[in-house]
Amino acid sequence: MLEARNVSVEIGGNRLLSDVSIEVRPGEMLVVAGPNGAGKSTLLKALTGEQRPTSGAVWIDGEDISEISAAQLANRRAVVPQASQLQFAFTVREVVGLGVAVPGFGLKSTDSSRAVESAMARADITHLATRSYTTLSGGERQRVHLARALCQLSAAAHGGRSGLLFLDEPTSSLDLAHQLLILEEARKEAHRGAGVFVVLHDLNLAARFGDRIALLYRGRLVAQGTPIDVLRNDTLSEVFGCNVQVGTLPPGSLPFVLPQACQLSV
Repeated sequence: MLEARNVSVEIGGNRLLSDVSIEVRPGEMLVVAGPNGAGKSTLLKALTGEQRPTSGAVWIDGEDISEISAAQLANRRAVVPQASQLQFAFTVREVVGLGVAVPGFGLKSTDSSRAVESAMARADITHLATRSYTTLSGGERQRVHLARALCQLSAAAHGGRSGLLFLDEPTSSLDLAHQLLILEEARKEAHRGAGVFVVLHDLNLAARFGDRIALLYRGRLVAQGTPIDVLRNDTLSEVFGCNVQVGTLPPGSLPFVLPQACQLSV
């Protein structure tokens, strides 16, 4: 399990996160939402070890993340950022294969190949396997990096480890079908025992896939709980500056969000 306690991040005199405490639990999908500039990506970077907190601490299975080497972290968590720059003309299969090239995995070549092919199939990119990564669209690149992360988690599971999957706005460049595909695959990882942390802007997708939702506003955690607990008219209207009406759909009273009017000045 990953646990953050009172994490704050300040960069250049700007406080991006303030005293955020949160858990990413095995077998659960946590969705983090909030308006632009709320601190969602900063929180993800702090939880993955990319950004050192100004104060507070992050632990993975009781171990301070600052004490874990980069190679050991790669064995315990996989990250899909908002955007990835890759200038070399690697094929899609080669990029996905980076997920099993982590030091310490020690997979046999047949196991590595099987993991790569499985991950490509899950991300619906098998038909792109021999294409150069640099020729792909933004949405195709996003699915390639999902496959790389799935491959990495598969290799970690082969060694008896349950991992953590971090996705930063993974649906932003995707059509509707592939948005659903990526989030379904993330849920499958949670069902296999991984802890899954996803940053999403779409509150309806957050309601559909999140076991819990954490709502950030101006660097602070303002609400955390089940979708039905967090997605409330008053909370969302205040945080997003819009008149928001939340309804429910059967089965299970799944909430859906309908923005009514924006209060932003133009």
